[in-house]
Amino acid sequence: MRTRYYLLSAIGAILLDSCDVPGPQYRLSAEQLAWQPYRIGEVLRFGHAQDGRVRSYRIASVDSRMDGARGVYFSGRPGYERITVKTQRLDTTFYYYNSAPGQPLDSALFQTMALDLYLYAPEGGTPQLQAQYGWDYSVFSRSLPLDSAIAGATWNYPTLRILPSVTLGGIDYAQTIWQALDYGNQQSSRRYKLIRQLYYAKGKGVVAFEEDGTGLWYRLP
Repeated sequence: MRTRYYLLSAIGAILLDSCDVPGPQYRLSAEQLAWQPYRIGEVLRFGHAQDGRVRSYRIASVDSRMDGARGVYFSGRPGYERITVKTQRLDTTFYYYNSAPGQPLDSALFQTMALDLYLYAPEGGTPQLQAQYGWDYSVFSRSLPLDSAIAGATWNYPTLRILPSVTLGGIDYAQTIWQALDYGNQQSSRRYKLIRQLYYAKGKGVVAFEEDGTGLWYRLP
């Protein structure tokens, strides 16, 4: 009886698996992928415009996957490509907003989201491009209007611009999104500085940022 039970279970599993037929698979286009330039292990260096200090970040992970429901009960459901990038700050004299005086964190132990790029179709409609990004340890995650940038739009709003080109630290960048960030009532402290402005360039990612009280940090070659 036990042998027959195991045989029937195996047959049932095979039949269930054969019913798990994937639906359409939606992948990011080459133009969309051009806005995801990060490579695992890459080290990005930023110079300080005021005194020449250098801050370094490592691309800790680049997770590329197909999101979507799986299993026999979701047979035929579509899948959507998603890429999530995380970074590590390499210098170890970093203070978080609640760090005790004289007790910096070991920044190598922490990873933060740099980019989350994916396709999503609400209610089964046409897949749409979604993108969120962040940088360093400031508590924020903002949307990138990549669909508008890809369409060739040029925005000039008080807190968001799509620039055809920009020069930062002596380097010329093509399409670049500039954003001023709002943290509500959260304020910088003497040891912990919030990022107030970010520049994100096609083919490069974050190329400059500005912190409270420390000025501009720009990408080095």
